[in-house]
Amino acid sequence: STQVELTYLNAETFAHLIATVKSLPRGALLLYASYRSLDTERNQVVHARQLAEAASVPVYAGFESLVGTGVVGGMVNDVRGTGLRVGEIARQVVNGTPPEDIPIVDAPAVPIFDWRALRRWGLDPQKLPQGADVRFQGPTAWQQSRWLILAVMVVSVQTVLIATLLRHRRRRRLAEKA
Repeated sequence: STQVELTYLNAETFAHLIATVKSLPRGALLLYASYRSLDTERNQVVHARQLAEAASVPVYAGFESLVGTGVVGGMVNDVRGTGLRVGEIARQVVNGTPPEDIPIVDAPAVPIFDWRALRRWGLDPQKLPQGADVRFQGPTAWQQSRWLILAVMVVSVQTVLIATLLRHRRRRRLAEKA
């Protein structure tokens, strides 16, 4: 695309990669694919978490296992859908279908996002693709404190009613004296 400039980061060490993502310019996006180097034995989840924490821009990923590590998410491989398809293929083979008669299809990709990362970067969940799976959404204030909110509302209504009754009683006494 002529609208997007792509830069492939191939850092020699993970520390160099962290330093690079800390200094990315505003408006950039980071798509984490994977990282392997001789200086580290960490797995991809640890790498993704550390990159997401250090990055000065949103980090997207294409693997469902990385959603929840601090990355925003994105169009990720549907592990469940792939597993179902593999099971279906195995069933067909067991039932006698020759493997060459089973069509090869691309692994499905689904939009999965981390609500916490969307909030961190100020990204509007309403602008996500239709049917996006937004995970790790925290409870709303109502869900979290519903009983406290109801108690405050009841006490407030009672306070207004008592104040109204006291005002009405005062007026009645003034009217009786008059």
